[in-house]
Amino acid sequence: MKILKLTVLSIFILMLFPGSFSFASMSPERTAEYMKKAMNYTDSIVIAKANVILQKYPDNKIDQLCEAFDMLYLNWKYRSDPDGKEKFYKASTSLKTFKGDCDDYAIAMVSLMVALGGNGRVVCVIDHAFPEVYLGKNLSHGYLDSLPVMINAHYAKTSGHENMMTTAHYHKDADGSVWLNMDWWEYYPGSKFHNTDPDAEHIVIYPDGTYEVTFLNKTGQVFPLAN
Repeated sequence: MKILKLTVLSIFILMLFPGSFSFASMSPERTAEYMKKAMNYTDSIVIAKANVILQKYPDNKIDQLCEAFDMLYLNWKYRSDPDGKEKFYKASTSLKTFKGDCDDYAIAMVSLMVALGGNGRVVCVIDHAFPEVYLGKNLSHGYLDSLPVMINAHYAKTSGHENMMTTAHYHKDADGSVWLNMDWWEYYPGSKFHNTDPDAEHIVIYPDGTYEVTFLNKTGQVFPLAN
């Protein structure tokens, strides 16, 4: 009950302060450059956090990403950047303090995903940045439809809460790559997207510093389909 109350409070706070990020204030190249430096997934602190998860769940990818999500979501405290100036804190710092705004959260989550042996990316849209985790390429409809079942199963065995989600939200790239939303709007991975406007421009930044400017919400890429 205590965790539930804290979760509801955190959701309320995050809805009031979705994030101070605005990629309009700097070029995509500069944004990608700074975020790459901040995603220090080889740092000992990031690796230590990943090892805690791997020791608990050495084989199950869904359990790992749920545990990573909880590690940040349940401990995170929103903090605006000082003096209204955009600042990207290193993942190692954020995983010690569990404080920051939306881009710090996204950087920390993606770094943790990479340290776990997977992959992720930071997605920037208008005034928000959020993390996505790579699930695979050309995944079957059966597997994708089972994502809510697998995520619910994790929370049923760890917290006793069942049927927390009915739909997993993800983007699918043109090459078939599937990226699950790991944003903080709800208390489990695969929550609804903050922005589903088909005309919204995204900057997608990968851990190696490569980036692309694209429209992730165009027809056929956002699942479930936006209304």
